[in-house]
Amino acid sequence: MSKESFFNSVLKDSNINFVKGNTDSSNERPDMMERRMDMYELNERIGALYEAYVQHASRQKYKYVNILVNYLLFIACKMMQKSKTSQKPSLSEVCQVSFDNFIENDEKTGMYPHGYNIPNIITNLSERYLDEAIWEEFLGFIDKYKQYDEEFFANAALFSYSGKSATPSVVKKIALGILDIQSGDKVMDLGCGGGGFMSKMFDLNKLARYTEGKYADVFTGGKYYGYEISVEEQEVAVLRANLLGVHNIGGNFTNVDSDYSDGICDTNKFDKIFANYPLGLKYLPKGLEAKGKSSDWAFNNWICNHLSKGGKAVAIMSNGSVWNTADMAIRKEFIEKGLVEAVIALPEGLFSDTNIATTMIVFSHGNKSVKMVEKIDYNIMSMLDGYEKKILTGLKSDTEYSKTVSLSELRDNDYVLNYNRYITPTFKFKDCKKLGDFINSIRRGVSCKEVPPETYPVLSLSLSNIKNGLIDEDLPSVFYPENAVKSDMYLKENDLIISKSGEPYKIAVFSEPQPKPWGREPVVPSGNMYVIELDTNRINPYYVKVFLESQQGKALLNSRSNQATIINISRKELENLDIPVPPLDVQNKIAEAYLARADEYKVCQAKLEDVTNRMNSVFDDNYEG
Repeated sequence: MSKESFFNSVLKDSNINFVKGNTDSSNERPDMMERRMDMYELNERIGALYEAYVQHASRQKYKYVNILVNYLLFIACKMMQKSKTSQKPSLSEVCQVSFDNFIENDEKTGMYPHGYNIPNIITNLSERYLDEAIWEEFLGFIDKYKQYDEEFFANAALFSYSGKSATPSVVKKIALGILDIQSGDKVMDLGCGGGGFMSKMFDLNKLARYTEGKYADVFTGGKYYGYEISVEEQEVAVLRANLLGVHNIGGNFTNVDSDYSDGICDTNKFDKIFANYPLGLKYLPKGLEAKGKSSDWAFNNWICNHLSKGGKAVAIMSNGSVWNTADMAIRKEFIEKGLVEAVIALPEGLFSDTNIATTMIVFSHGNKSVKMVEKIDYNIMSMLDGYEKKILTGLKSDTEYSKTVSLSELRDNDYVLNYNRYITPTFKFKDCKKLGDFINSIRRGVSCKEVPPETYPVLSLSLSNIKNGLIDEDLPSVFYPENAVKSDMYLKENDLIISKSGEPYKIAVFSEPQPKPWGREPVVPSGNMYVIELDTNRINPYYVKVFLESQQGKALLNSRSNQATIINISRKELENLDIPVPPLDVQNKIAEAYLARADEYKVCQAKLEDVTNRMNSVFDDNYEG
């Protein structure tokens, strides 16, 4: 197949579905809406053509090809306009002429933005991912969209898809709504990636316009500073920054402070900061040291140290850091200094490069309370209907999904920044006491390996053996290395069992099984559960079980749970549960009522199993052939 027929067949047979929605254009004039839709179509066509080219030519794939190609088309259009010719330039000519153009921008260094030689970036990327053959096909888009000028391709480079790990558009919209960037603001984007937040900032806030052949910064005195550790992401951010007239894109987190003090940045304080920094780093970069245990609070510490007096910052952090015990001291310091303004729980799967739930935290100075917004599930439709508007509404006033939490409440709850912790129960009980006051001991289960029953006469209880709050009568036998299990690990009569992870949590009371002919077999609890020995002279374990399985008890457990990827409850939170504790005779009456119903359930379950067995044997019982 010839080159011409190959590329023609790609566009003909690719069957591209040009979805022309969700373009942030609901309030635009019809001509502007059509422009955006054509821009979306252009990027889809570039992607389809390039995908086929990569496979056909066995070339390495470049995830930012849309941005690169549109940027090159932008330069090509400028060249054609300047020379007043319809002759389209070659790829090498585009790179060379772009070098001449950028020399004009900075006669001393030929670099623009600060510290980056754009012609070299273009040349290197083109040599690695493109060739003259595919470039000729891309040049055809100039004719297809000839009703537009070079601004069209510049916009396509600015607002096209920016890679798998990019910050979701809805997150950028929420952050920009919170930050409310104004003329004169100095804006920092820590972990700027490919410049997606920068592009969205200029797009939504109309902070730049295309005039006299380039984008001009129109927020007088304002400046944008981006910082990114990945070289691949930096290059894309620099190209976009060039289109927007932004001069400051830095890199290398390990010396973030020294780089700025050496001149990349002409300020040490920023009015608005957005940070989608790396999560779960195993080191603390130079200049980012903090007293917390997680790298999240190290970055947050840097952010707050560089936030102007009247400034505001938005950061994306991991959920665990807002509630874990290890970071309690640093949370206390931030909250007591009035630095935390708000916390927004984001849903799982929002970021394409991770499935974990994350938290958006807002920093400013002088806060006497913290606004918390619960996790709101969303899908494509709810996002289009204004997911970000719902979040911003919850930040402005208390709603059914947001709450203002006082400093005293935060102190009483170990400075946990978790919305569910502060939900006010709709029920009230008398005589409430902490569950920990009645606990003799609390321990975790142990790991084990299931083996045939005759191997070793020790039984194992796992969460799968607890159904509807009742423990299976037949438990599997397990094998442990010699001396691996001690007698104090065995379950005892009336031990309360609660699963560590929920929800709903599994709760049961252990009752020793009937002894076998060879004697009573000890039962060992497996890993993901708490085993609680209660003072049965003061509290009935079955009463505690019944309460925790009630609607009120479930709500209480949920309010004390850590909202990580897997919801779970800590030992300390269990001990701090405030439960109603009536006199022991009242507890016993409730426990007896539960046990009576449990017996009814077992009888019904046995009848159901009998009927099921008889249904399954109908053929065998009646067929005589």
